[in-house]
Amino acid sequence: MKTQDSPVQKALKLALIFVIQYFIATVAAGIIYMVYVLCTSYVAGDTFSTFNWELFVFGMFLSSFLVTLLNGMFLIFYLIRHPFSPVVSVITYVILSLVAWLVISPASCYMLLRQSSNMMGSRHEVILSPGYFRTVDDAVVYYTAVTPENVGNGVIIAKNESEEQVFPFSQEHLSSSTGTFADSLIQSSIDIPYFFVYALFGIRMMHRTAMECVSQGFFAWLSFASLGAALISLIGLRRVSSWRLVNVNFVLLFTILIISFNMFYYGSNFFDFAVNKFTTFFGDRIPNIFLVVCNLLICLIFSIIGIVVDVTHKEETQWTEE
Repeated sequence: MKTQDSPVQKALKLALIFVIQYFIATVAAGIIYMVYVLCTSYVAGDTFSTFNWELFVFGMFLSSFLVTLLNGMFLIFYLIRHPFSPVVSVITYVILSLVAWLVISPASCYMLLRQSSNMMGSRHEVILSPGYFRTVDDAVVYYTAVTPENVGNGVIIAKNESEEQVFPFSQEHLSSSTGTFADSLIQSSIDIPYFFVYALFGIRMMHRTAMECVSQGFFAWLSFASLGAALISLIGLRRVSSWRLVNVNFVLLFTILIISFNMFYYGSNFFDFAVNKFTTFFGDRIPNIFLVVCNLLICLIFSIIGIVVDVTHKEETQWTEE
């Protein structure tokens, strides 16, 4: 006869899953970041580097905040699929989430702050390779030769409605690319979905805000981490319906809404009027007091929902996996 694990054993199992899940997600994100940077810095004709240890480690630290944002949601998914003692499971989940928000994420941001400025996104001067046609604005450029000093010779093919005009040039100093990709030829070969571009913009904005809060001190980070309090409280939705898929969809939906609301706050001036009123009333001792109040209010609402659901469905609580 198979013996059931005790709630304490299941809590330890949940902690182990948290560690494994966090590690795998961070490593995967580090690899994705490394490949992304290697692709954006690649120049046609050069040897492509398949691995860069510095970029990989930097990507792991950089992605830690994103992993913290989403890791709690996947822990809730696990608890929806494998329910056990409500008290033990919630306490374990909250402790693990607090460790992520108050220890792992700020520590990762602090490590990034200590990195040299050239690792934070600066790029060495790119020497474009000759022998390729590249689109620049509304013209096509062909370099016949490029010196190590980034001085090139070639022709420009200008297009208009009726004809194409060819203009040779020589001894022109080639300016470095100001776009995401070092080589426009590589950029035209890789189709990045708009959703990914916008998501990446939002993630960068949130991460930049997180870095600023870490640099301003612990209380500034606590203000920013009110986002974490709102996300942690979504544990209250794990049993709001008898259908597990409905619970998963609720958690996913409100995770997206909460993160989007915080992104919108940091990325727009829409809430300036309310922010000024709150700052006048509460003072400026607490950074982003309006957002803190909103996130804590969200946390309170979902916490109450979770308590009510657990109390009213106490007799239906299943401590063992179905």
